[in-house]
Amino acid sequence: MSDCMIYKDAKNTDEESRRYFEAIDGIAQEIVSGYFKEKKVLLITGSGISSSVPGMQDLMNKIEALVADGSWEKSDVFEGILADYHNADDSEKHQMQSRLLTYIQNAYLNKEKYVQAQDLAPLSDVWNRFVVWLLQGDTDFDQKGNTSAAGAGTNEAKLHRGIIAAEPSENHNLIKELYRQMNAISITTNFDNLLQKAFRHEKGNFYPILDIQAFDRYYLSDDVLSDDKDKDERDFIEIQSRGDVFWLECTGTRNRICPNKNRQCFVPEQYVDINDAKITCHLCKSEAKIYFAFPGTKEKDAEMSLIINGVWKYLANSISYVIVIGNSMDYDPVLVEFLRELIRKKKIPVLYISRYKGDKSIYEIYKKAATKLLFADYDHTRNIWARSEKTEEILKDLLESFRIQKDQHNSRNYEQEEREEAIKFFDLKVKDIFEKKRDFDDLLTDLKNSKIVPEVLDIEEIRQMRHFSQLGLKTYWLHGDQSAYQNHNRLKHSLGVMLLASYLYLKISLQPNRDELTFLQLAALLHDLGHLPFSHLLEEVFDEFGWISAGETAAFNHEQHTKHLIEKIMLNNNGLSRIVEEIKYSAEELQQIINGEYGKGYLDALINSPIDCDKIEYLFSDSIFMRRGTEADFRTFIRDYAEDLTTNVNHFLVIRENSTKSFLKLIRMRGEMYDQVYLRSGLRYLEACCKLIIRTFMVYTCAEPDIFTAIEDKNRFPEYFNLSDSKINKIIVFMEECLKEIPENKVCEIYVLEKMAEKIEANPVISVLMKETVRNCMDLIKHTKGDDHITAIEKDRILTYEVPDSNRFDKAVLKKLLKNLYLRFPGVILIDLVESKSSFSFGKRETRRRRSDGTKSATENILIKDICQVKGKMDTEYKCLGDAVGDVNRELNYSNHSYINIYRISDNLFSYMQAEDYILNELRKEGIIDG
Repeated sequence: MSDCMIYKDAKNTDEESRRYFEAIDGIAQEIVSGYFKEKKVLLITGSGISSSVPGMQDLMNKIEALVADGSWEKSDVFEGILADYHNADDSEKHQMQSRLLTYIQNAYLNKEKYVQAQDLAPLSDVWNRFVVWLLQGDTDFDQKGNTSAAGAGTNEAKLHRGIIAAEPSENHNLIKELYRQMNAISITTNFDNLLQKAFRHEKGNFYPILDIQAFDRYYLSDDVLSDDKDKDERDFIEIQSRGDVFWLECTGTRNRICPNKNRQCFVPEQYVDINDAKITCHLCKSEAKIYFAFPGTKEKDAEMSLIINGVWKYLANSISYVIVIGNSMDYDPVLVEFLRELIRKKKIPVLYISRYKGDKSIYEIYKKAATKLLFADYDHTRNIWARSEKTEEILKDLLESFRIQKDQHNSRNYEQEEREEAIKFFDLKVKDIFEKKRDFDDLLTDLKNSKIVPEVLDIEEIRQMRHFSQLGLKTYWLHGDQSAYQNHNRLKHSLGVMLLASYLYLKISLQPNRDELTFLQLAALLHDLGHLPFSHLLEEVFDEFGWISAGETAAFNHEQHTKHLIEKIMLNNNGLSRIVEEIKYSAEELQQIINGEYGKGYLDALINSPIDCDKIEYLFSDSIFMRRGTEADFRTFIRDYAEDLTTNVNHFLVIRENSTKSFLKLIRMRGEMYDQVYLRSGLRYLEACCKLIIRTFMVYTCAEPDIFTAIEDKNRFPEYFNLSDSKINKIIVFMEECLKEIPENKVCEIYVLEKMAEKIEANPVISVLMKETVRNCMDLIKHTKGDDHITAIEKDRILTYEVPDSNRFDKAVLKKLLKNLYLRFPGVILIDLVESKSSFSFGKRETRRRRSDGTKSATENILIKDICQVKGKMDTEYKCLGDAVGDVNRELNYSNHSYINIYRISDNLFSYMQAEDYILNELRKEGIIDG
């Protein structure tokens, strides 16, 4: 018996009982930890929790019985579908079932195109009788639920009292307690509304979430924008699969102007009218059609995907634990894929609860879709399969353990007076971070001596960020001022992000907590830890080469390196690991919040979002150090931004009124900084020179035969993507060695480039022409200082072509063109695609990619209103920020355009003209530029 399986059984040995209660206590402990971080337990429920409602097999038995009752001459097509269903093995059973049900329902919906004429009327009657039975139950139901034949067929099923009269089971009442005690929420594949009935005597409201629009209405409505509700009166929601039996469509035969005519409407089961065994419209009494999609059918899968979109958008990141009860997922492939994706992405543990009839064989795992998914690798899983004759016994034990551990938890919330003092402290330090006259080392000392800043500032990897300029070499080229270059570094930026995040957290959090604040501060301090010299410039080269670290799916970037360094520090440094352990968080949670995927919306928003503290800090600090703004501008912005910034009961960051004005001001400022600094063509030209040196060095330093020879363990070779993992590591080691020996008076990036240039010069394989180009590039990089030099470069060495629509061509095509260009004309010309920065970005967080479960909705944690600032046209409703991009662009009058810059690197004009003609012809041929 595997450690992943536990049993609640009167015949358990002492060891089995010990293992059972130890596992239940461990699960409860994880849930308690998530509860106090305001995370949610997700329940996935099926017909197994509803003892008074037929299960899937009972439903199929009834349909077969009704079909067998019919006396019509069945078509060959329908006979074939029936035969395929009866003869299908386990692997095909669900697919054949879906074909059978779809065919019968198409007859009911009068879809003549898909049903043989002779089957239409009889099967329509079968479906109608089936739905009436489902709602009203068996006519001979004796209130005892005795087992008897459900119809004329040979299969037997439990007598059914009907959904309208059905009552919640003990499981429903226990699930209600999970909702109230654990902050739980459920996705159900049921259509019985029994959980809603279980909540009928509660003070709070209960909402069925039936489609993505219902998600939007619930999470964006004004009534969730306050925290003055008593916890016993809070709202409860159940996420239901769209297409249940209570979606009705009036035919209008008795009233052609009925508002429900030809319109699918959700009608609670107590209002469904049945007259003479026919479903009728509850408004006009016309005959009505009822929409009911079985799990596994095309309609049900499509509807489930839309529901799962809403779960990803609003809930997925806030889930800390999953409990599956009464659902094998055999009929729900979309739900299986959702859970697979959730576990893969979030590494969330799962408790799977099922009935147990005495078989303790581990091979039971392979019988059900859910257990195949959760326990295929049962020797290496955090998931637990809990089995009992009565599943409610397991829920009772879990609730009891949860209550005991919850009562023992000690919360460390701020008192109001302490909170005000902390706000004043961070307000002062935020000002100091931008004060040029304030000595940086003195500021560090103040922070180290503070009791409300974590003691991690002396960790070597954190101190090393002081070597890296926040703007790369841009400050050096524009001002030629080494002191300014060194003062505006990534460590100072990270401290600024930490101070700003602390200030805003204490201002907007409804109940600020010391441990949570420390967690937020650590994330802010460490968010840029993985940057190497040249930062994004280096990442662009890795992306061009397609070098991917082992275990990753995207080219190497600083987020991946940040994750690696945090894991390394946690293993080797007692300071960080001790603090994380004391505040009851993990390295994994630290990485989640850095990625903006932790799940408490406003915390994610402060660290990684379109308007996070990172972007606010670097935009203002860059502006100040590039002499385009002042510290006073920043102070005014923060005061106005914090004024109407708040959170709602779902922990979203809410931007409104004056805060919206400040947000729009920041986005406008971002556009100006991109135009004047970040994407200025002269600075991009110099960065392209840097990339040429880096690219040349990396190609010849990381030749594959040399890399493969250097690998000590050749058996690890399959782990690498074209040996790129070893290549990446070699470049990182080279950078680290440079940092160890860099002279005090040297600019970090220039010193690294000089070392690379030395290696290139000494390499006999590299051509004389390429070496000469590298020398010319180094000369430009080192001696360009001031706006006049940069303007001269823009005038003499750059051609710019507008790209009408950067989405209309494949970026891989451009990469291939560039590769051919650099091979034909090495060191002569460089190409730079400058993509549109029309409004704002969501950083590296998952946005709208298509997931393995078929969904593609973005995750959200910010609500905004009042985007339109024109007098008399103020917005009245909240929107998710991701859905408001178009509104922001229109308000700021942003255009959406991209550019191709062509950079002349070589002084050989003949070679340059040849290269330019070649690339322009290729770009026009591919439709990337016009003309």
